[in-house]
Amino acid sequence: AASTSAAGDHRRARQRIRWIAGLWLAWTVAGLLYITQETVPRLYRGEPVPWTYVLVGWMAGMYVCAALTPAVLWLGRRWPIEQRPATVLPHFLSSIVFSLATATIEAPILMALGFFPAQTPPDSIVDGVRVFLSFGVQGGVIRYWAVVAIQAVYRSHQKARLREREALELTAHSADLA
Repeated sequence: AASTSAAGDHRRARQRIRWIAGLWLAWTVAGLLYITQETVPRLYRGEPVPWTYVLVGWMAGMYVCAALTPAVLWLGRRWPIEQRPATVLPHFLSSIVFSLATATIEAPILMALGFFPAQTPPDSIVDGVRVFLSFGVQGGVIRYWAVVAIQAVYRSHQKARLREREALELTAHSADLA
């Protein structure tokens, strides 16, 4: 019995590691897409690209989002968007909080790394957060809703698979009765 429990613990740990790696990989891909969105137009216009600033800036932001994703997924379970009218307001408010939180976390990280994306680095963390918020809250709001939407699609897919399996079991059971 102890070896069965240990095997289950080991399997759960591996699943957890795979989930975390998948989460970070997904946000890395998102960061690379943002990087190309920023750099391709500059390259096309023949402008120089500050590669280190762009890479560190976007990836820091994406990894802050990755760190906050478990909270977003929890909110998505708490208020499934499939139950539309009742869940839109809490998610809208949560998306604003998510955006404010990412800006509040990201600004001091980039300031500490020396990669703050402004001509003149801010004098304080508060000023840095203000600069990030002036870039717009909408990016964080969109990222929040993207996570919740992907979660809803996944949940819908899982429910469809369950209904298929139940239908097959009913078909097999009715064939046995006939």
